[in-house]
Amino acid sequence: MSTNRRPVSEKISESLHILDHDPSLALYQIQVHIHKTLPKITSRKYKMIKINEQLDGACFDIDNSKEKNGDISLPTLEEILKAVGTSKVENDACEFQIYGVENVCDERDTKNYFIYCTGKLMHSVMYHKLFNDSKTFVDKPLKYNPNRTMADFLEQFPETVEKINREKLITFVNNYFYEEGHELENCTSLDDWSDKPEKLINIKDDTLRSWALKLNLIWKNLCRSVKDDVNKDNEKYSLIYVPNNFIIPGGRFREFYYWDTYWIIKGLLKSGMYKTAKGIIENFFYIIKKYSFIPNGGRIYYLKRSQPALLTSMVDEYYTATKDINFLFDAMPILETELSFWEKRRTTNVTINGNNYVVFQYRADSNVPRPESYFQDVNTTKNIKGCDKKREIWKSISSTAESGWDFSTRFLSNFSDFSSFQTTDIVEVDINAILCSIYGTISKLYSYIEYNDKSKEFEEKYNNFMKTFKYVFYNSKNYGWYDYNKKSQKHNFGYYPSNLSPLYWKCFGNEEEQNIPLLYNKLKSEGVFSYRGGLPTSLYDSNQQWDLPNGWSPTNHMVIIGLSKTNNSFLQDEALKLAKRWILSNFRTFKKENAMFEKYNVVSEKIGHGGGGEYDVQEGFGWTNGVILDLLTKYSNNLTIDDLDDLCDVLYPNDKYWTKNISNILEIKNESYKEWGQFLHNKWKDLCYQFDEDVKNHPIKYSSIYLPNKFIASDIILEGNRMWDIYYIVKGLLVSKMYETSKGMIGNLLHLIDIYGYIPYGYRIYHLKKTTVPLLALTVNEYFQHTNNLDFLKKALPYLEKEFLFWEKERSVSVKISEKNYTGFRYQASPNIPRVENFYSDYNLGSQLSDCDDRLEYWKKLQTISESSQLSYRWITYKKEKKDVIDTNILPIELNSILCNTSGIIANFYKITGNNDKFKKYTQLKKSFKAIFYNASDKLKKPYITKASKEKPENLYFTINQMIIEGLLGSNNT
Repeated sequence: MSTNRRPVSEKISESLHILDHDPSLALYQIQVHIHKTLPKITSRKYKMIKINEQLDGACFDIDNSKEKNGDISLPTLEEILKAVGTSKVENDACEFQIYGVENVCDERDTKNYFIYCTGKLMHSVMYHKLFNDSKTFVDKPLKYNPNRTMADFLEQFPETVEKINREKLITFVNNYFYEEGHELENCTSLDDWSDKPEKLINIKDDTLRSWALKLNLIWKNLCRSVKDDVNKDNEKYSLIYVPNNFIIPGGRFREFYYWDTYWIIKGLLKSGMYKTAKGIIENFFYIIKKYSFIPNGGRIYYLKRSQPALLTSMVDEYYTATKDINFLFDAMPILETELSFWEKRRTTNVTINGNNYVVFQYRADSNVPRPESYFQDVNTTKNIKGCDKKREIWKSISSTAESGWDFSTRFLSNFSDFSSFQTTDIVEVDINAILCSIYGTISKLYSYIEYNDKSKEFEEKYNNFMKTFKYVFYNSKNYGWYDYNKKSQKHNFGYYPSNLSPLYWKCFGNEEEQNIPLLYNKLKSEGVFSYRGGLPTSLYDSNQQWDLPNGWSPTNHMVIIGLSKTNNSFLQDEALKLAKRWILSNFRTFKKENAMFEKYNVVSEKIGHGGGGEYDVQEGFGWTNGVILDLLTKYSNNLTIDDLDDLCDVLYPNDKYWTKNISNILEIKNESYKEWGQFLHNKWKDLCYQFDEDVKNHPIKYSSIYLPNKFIASDIILEGNRMWDIYYIVKGLLVSKMYETSKGMIGNLLHLIDIYGYIPYGYRIYHLKKTTVPLLALTVNEYFQHTNNLDFLKKALPYLEKEFLFWEKERSVSVKISEKNYTGFRYQASPNIPRVENFYSDYNLGSQLSDCDDRLEYWKKLQTISESSQLSYRWITYKKEKKDVIDTNILPIELNSILCNTSGIIANFYKITGNNDKFKKYTQLKKSFKAIFYNASDKLKKPYITKASKEKPENLYFTINQMIIEGLLGSNNT
């Protein structure tokens, strides 16, 4: 075939000399010049184009079939880059390394891919971080068509990305883009919404029914419709058009999301919103007809990945609720189309024991930074050398996002290295359980419309795949199903709720069913079901949102309903318990913040919403509302607000424990202080805990030290609780007239002395080798002054003496002053290793010392100092010629003051109980304190350093803060 060649604009050749040092500028200039000049070429005789001889004969075919109005189709940017051979050109985002690239969308999908999916404009916005959330920019609609926008951008910003003026770029974006969300509008027609849906009205408990109706109201706030212009002029939008109303998750998630919609549909059906549910499903039918699958969400930058395939289950839920048989005739071919996508695009081969199995996996068709999380993805791979390796990681990141679990240690080979994704090596339990269910559900749905041949065909596929599922994922030694790594050829036996997904999707046989109780007991022994706020997403706290301490609605729902579907009454009862915990966690947070959230902290349901991950926690929230409405209606006959109160932290059932209005608070004259005091008084209920009996019965499973009575914690998540806090807490409780709780907390301390002979530093076993500031006697004295409970005083007194004897034996030193010996007290912990609760910090500091003995001595000093709860410069000895060193030979004045006071309190208690000998013994101890610490010359009491036999030169002061309520009482006449 003969061809004619024509050089394109000379301006292109002018751009080529900067190709090596500024590829982004050169290549985009080439593209712009081609777009401007080629439309002028109208003759059919030009079959090939040569871009200057400098491109070494790189040519582009012109497709005559696409010629319109005398214009010929233009070479794409990818074709240009491939022609000039730019694979060697790299940057952090590998924007211009095109060999092997799989973009999130391209010219086959959209006419604006170079705005929202790739290109210099997007890269510039992300590089200069114009927005805290990468998603903000790629959600903005264009004011002008994308070609004009890009051409104007390249003309206004010819410099490299790095050299672009940020303020000028902001102005450009403001001038050429609308605000994100501009293309959507709140639903104006929602005629199937009712303020009193039948299923919700039938919830028996008044409080829970009222809450359910409030959640029902949120559907109106989350309902969206797409403006007509998105359909007419779609190249200006990243939003994918759908014809019907839909429910968004909420927050930054302004569009539909695939797997969220399943639980949204369940909630809508409980709200009687059948028309809305049907419309949403039909939106997905519309999407499948256009793309042959359902993308992750309703944006073009999601077009290369899906999410868990739940459309078939949505249709099943809708049909079960409505019996709309005609709908099934329309649905079935579309469900098969989606299934075909998963079978063709998301299957992989696994060989086990010489047998080959075809299974499904999450495997996105893109290997570039996700536009909606562009900055995070580029940052994840910033230390990775080479674009090929970066692209492997980005493909795994997108594949993980396809799972819906973005992100979790479930997909990492190294939990501390976020770039260690191995998603493309994993075949996951949950997606295979879902596909297993799809085969069975399609068979069932075909039987409803009497397509018996089709029904039998899919029943056979279901039975065959269930065998494959068992062979690949089930491990009989561990009684359950686990993700399988193709590369290592091993299961991941770590806990993730996805391991229980076969229970929900009913993909198991008789053998597996018999072992479900054993699986439950195994997980229970690992502590999976012991969290107060619900089911965690893993047992590893990685700061990723799909790990501890977060729990999520879909995973909690799948496990709860999965257990309830078994034929085992015990497991059904356990499902109800888990449902109560999850409902309580959501309910408490809703009462506190008047909002529902995407995830919750399950370590304590008092904390509320969860955290971690790539973005701030989002409220709304579609699937959370759906799950709660489903659970409230399912368990409406077995659930009351009292059940929830008894379950957890509301441990004050009557006035004996807690009264809302107390005279001490009401008598405060200053209204602001009174209001604050009432607020603090109310907080006691939020901070009250009680140990599960399993901690007592199986202590080897826990690091917690069991306490028999309920107690007030220093913080919600029980991380910062120290025993000396109890003194100040009890002072506040006494002001609040919470005498029973005060007595119980003191009883906990007596319990510890009975077991250990002293009070440990904190609530954990790793605190057992050190004690803390000895405030027990002062605490008992405070309680006695308020209650005059002589019987309790007599019970407590032997324990007070036992603790004091511990200090005399283990923490005392003899001090000789003016030829006389006196007893002083010091802090002196025995461990010489890093503190467990501060391991990394202590270890790193100690590692700076080269000698091992020096390290051990240093760590022992840190342990000793921590007994005082004062990590400060008071422990530093200053040297002129040497480095400052830690000195723990101090006799702290506050410690000796407290023990001096303790001896006086014990003496007074013995006087009250009539033991004069003990009274005299403890009275004598005050003399040591005055002799050691009092300095007559400046009338100050100072710390004493035993090693140097002289006082420390600085004046040091120790302030013990009173509980704030007591402070308020001191101001009640202000």
